[in-house]
Order: sequence, then C-alpha cells, then structure tokens
Amino acid sequence: MKLLKLFSLFALLSTFCISCDSISDNLDDCGMYVNLYFEYPKFPERIHKVNVGIYNQKDGTFTRVRNLTKSYLIDYQGVRTRLMPGKYTAICWGNAFNETVVEGMDFALPVKEHNLKHTKNEIQPNPAEILTNDSLFYGRHTFEIPEMYGVYNDTIHYRPAHITFEVYVHGLESTLPNKPTDNYPFVRFNNLRPNYDYEMDTWGDYVSYYPRMEINTEVVRASCITKVLRFTNETSIEIVIDEPQVRTHPEIPYTIDVKKLLHGRLELIEEDKEYIIKIGVYFNGLGVETKLLGWIEQGTETPLD
Repeated sequence: MKLLKLFSLFALLSTFCISCDSISDNLDDCGMYVNLYFEYPKFPERIHKVNVGIYNQKDGTFTRVRNLTKSYLIDYQGVRTRLMPGKYTAICWGNAFNETVVEGMDFALPVKEHNLKHTKNEIQPNPAEILTNDSLFYGRHTFEIPEMYGVYNDTIHYRPAHITFEVYVHGLESTLPNKPTDNYPFVRFNNLRPNYDYEMDTWGDYVSYYPRMEINTEVVRASCITKVLRFTNETSIEIVIDEPQVRTHPEIPYTIDVKKLLHGRLELIEEDKEYIIKIGVYFNGLGVETKLLGWIEQGTETPLD
C-alpha cells in the first residue's frame, strides 16, 4: 500500500513538472497563485485595456503574456496568474489601441525584443500620416516568488507614457468664413520619436506629427490636440504652423521652439504625472504672438507666471 501511494505521488509530481516545463502554452496553471494589482489615480476612468508580460529575470524570457480587456479589468483591476519560485519582472502597457503596435511580447521571447511602435510607423513609414498616439500608460515591477505555497500579492504602479499638446491658432485669413477649405492651416510637430523599448525609453528616427485640425470660422481659429510620447528638456521639439497653398500672413510658416516657450518647465516634468500643454498663437497686422495658455498636471492647472 505504501509503495502504491508513493508511486501515485511520484506520478502526480511527474505530470505536474512535465506540464509546467512545457513550452506549448503560457503555463498559467503552474506554480504559486499570484495576484498583481494595478494602481493609478482614477484607473477605471483612465485605463481601459492592458497588455501585460511577465519575464523571468534568470533568462530574460517572457513566461506569461496576457491581454486584459475592459470587462476583465472591471472584475479585477490587475492580473491573476501562477508562477514557479523565482525572480520576475512584469511589464504593462495601458491603452494600446488603434495607434499602437505591441511587438515582441510573446511567450518564450527575450524581453529585449519587446517594443512599442506607432501603427503608421510600423505598417507604412510615412510621417505625414501620424496624427497622434494613444493615451498610453506604463507599469513595471520586479518581484520574487520565494516558495511554492500560499498566495503572493503585490502591486504594479503605473505612470503616464504620453504628453498632450493643445495648440490654438487665431487670426489667420485662411480661417475666415467662405475661405477655401483646401487652404486651411495645419500644425506640424517636428523631432519626436514614435517608439518605446521595454523600459519605456524612446527610440527610432525622429518623425513629424500632423494632428487633425479643427476649424472654427466664426471666431477665426484653427486648433488641434495630439498626444506624443514622453520627452525631456534635451528634446528639441518644434511646432510649425503653415498653410498648404496660399500663405496669408508674412510670418507663415511660423516655427515655435517648445523648449524656449516653456522657459525651463520641461526640467520640472515628473515621470508619474500626466501633462497637458496648451499653446496659443495670435496672428495680426503687427506680427505674431505666442503664449503658454496652460500647464496642466493630472487635471490640476499650474498657475502661469
């Protein structure tokens, strides 16, 4: 009887080890129960989808890959899985929708092959077609599973992976009522990168963004909103305002040096805060004036000097 029990136990353990050593699936039924909770202010309102990959620190390959939908996140604001003892790192991307390609987050692939690309840059590298990025968020957390029993609970803190620009252009003749729509002004953002690596560092050739314009002829105004990847004070971003056919003002094309306009504010950007930068450009008979209209951090507007 004892031999029979020992044989049965050995067979059970062998089956478990074989299934957990298999590379034919993502092994979510192996190891210790793990609950990784996602934390960000107003998470349900801000993040509606998550791509999560967990890689083993020992060999740097992904052992778990999950795509979490809004309905899943409503049920549990995090990811539940099982892991064998060891040291791991979880990488999470929130809101990778139509503007984003998640590349290389695949089971058994090395984490260094993982990156995030703009959809247009991936499918058809034409900078003129890049309008904006998704409202991306990033979470990364390293943790260790010490034993094979109980439940491991931990938290992954997210941070924003985008910065929002709003540009308002006033007074151009091309935005007057009854003017040709094919000469409406456009705004171009130069010297931005369209890709992130697995550590949320930007990479790739510099590209230009051409956000969609909104024209209000009643107030003679053109405006746009675009989301770009995070940048630092070292990034020489330009905003160019131009008209495609007939230039109706002597200052067109007009170029804004973002670093100069923000007067050192880029040095104050914190990695865990969302930012909206509002810029007003006013064309008139005397020339053109540019103003920083707003500097908003996570919904709280900072007073401007």
